[in-house]
Amino acid sequence: MKKSKLIFVAGLGTMFESFDFYLFSLFAIQLNYSFFGSVNKHSVLWIFIIFAVGYLARISGALIFGYWGDKIGRLYSFKKTIVIMALSSIAIAFIPSYQSIGLFAVVFLITLRFIQGISFGGELSGAVIVIVENFKKRRALSIMCISIMASIGLLLANFIYTELTYYLSHQDMMNYGWRVAYVFGGLALFHSYNARKDIAESDEFKLCLKRYEYKNSIKVVFKDYKILLLLGILSLMGVQLYWGTIFLYFPQYIQSSTYLNISISSINYTATIGLVFGYVIGACVAELTSIKLTYTLFTIASLVMIISVYLIITNTHFSVEYIYFLVLVLSLFQGACGVLCLLMMAERFPLRYRYSLLAIAFALSAFLFVGIPPFIFSYFTRESSMYIPMLVLGIGYFIQLIAVQIFYKKTAIEV
Repeated sequence: MKKSKLIFVAGLGTMFESFDFYLFSLFAIQLNYSFFGSVNKHSVLWIFIIFAVGYLARISGALIFGYWGDKIGRLYSFKKTIVIMALSSIAIAFIPSYQSIGLFAVVFLITLRFIQGISFGGELSGAVIVIVENFKKRRALSIMCISIMASIGLLLANFIYTELTYYLSHQDMMNYGWRVAYVFGGLALFHSYNARKDIAESDEFKLCLKRYEYKNSIKVVFKDYKILLLLGILSLMGVQLYWGTIFLYFPQYIQSSTYLNISISSINYTATIGLVFGYVIGACVAELTSIKLTYTLFTIASLVMIISVYLIITNTHFSVEYIYFLVLVLSLFQGACGVLCLLMMAERFPLRYRYSLLAIAFALSAFLFVGIPPFIFSYFTRESSMYIPMLVLGIGYFIQLIAVQIFYKKTAIEV
């Protein structure tokens, strides 16, 4: 398979994973109406709890697909994730409402989100590993292409949300508008599966299978590599908290704010554009210098930026244009870090247990720093303040900065 096609195929699943990820935030109020029977001022709280369940399930998925990916083959896991993801997405669209079957609607939603989360647990890690093990050069630029495809998934979700809101009435959106989006995402994923049938294992991994005896990857990860795993999780802390804070919680803050006259779609388009530019800048700088230096510099830049963003979005004297500008810049810095985070670990984790280490580190960090924070922010701040979210995000970038330096010292090969 040509390398350009390999990048595209690897990125398709990531694109629609981002699509689904963002749907749950965009349609939080509609989902709450369908599965809890009413909408109130704390409506997103329960939806974010179910959202966190999906991220908890990612840990199970990381253990399962990481185990298969290291023992049987990368592509065995990589092909299975996309089928589970597609079927569960479509199934969510056809769950009867709370008004029809009562609490069973909630049970079905939680179950399908858990199944969906299992598939997500091995998806992005598999895509990154496929690139790392098939490309000897220009890895950062290759991962940049996959990251841009992920942003296309966000833009696509935002576009569908905007169009459905425009053409459907408020009640129609509550009743079935969100279901249309989930059906679209699920059907699109089947195309990704067909495209992956032609991918072959890398020569590097085939040689590894012959040369090294396999031991249970789950036991090895938590026994022999637990410090490395912890450093990997903390090295993702700021990057992951950005998604939980800016992409998931901030839209709900906008909706409940008494003075911010900003549409959710416009602020998210702005953030996504910033991410895309950040992916390009981060990948190019990393190719010219090093991943470690680039990741460190943009983590520091993000940390400094947090202070400005918080002061602007919580001060009624600043104009909306300032908020757009600062979200754009913060997202650019985030993109420059985000395009490199998994690549950094995939290159430095030991080859024999790379899939398990990367998938588990990513899944645990996603659960802790993406899945849980929106619920905590909604519960403690009641969707009316950005003080706690921005403080937590700032702390996350600081810990990430320290963890990355230690991570590089603990790994044997200097990149």
